[in-house]
Amino acid sequence: MRITRIQAVPVSYRVPEGQNVTLGIGRAVKRDAVLVKVETDQGIVGWGEAHHGRCPGQSPS
Repeated sequence: MRITRIQAVPVSYRVPEGQNVTLGIGRAVKRDAVLVKVETDQGIVGWGEAHHGRCPGQSPS
């Protein structure tokens, strides 16, 4: 079996106001991730997901 295709799909969206999470490094105003689709020559398809730990958009007030 061989991998024939890998596709990365970035996903980013703003967190609705009032649903933000404030962390020690700031207030998160968006979420980011990457979806990865892997296809093989035998027709097997798999999906994976990855994201960084934290990426706040602004400092806490």
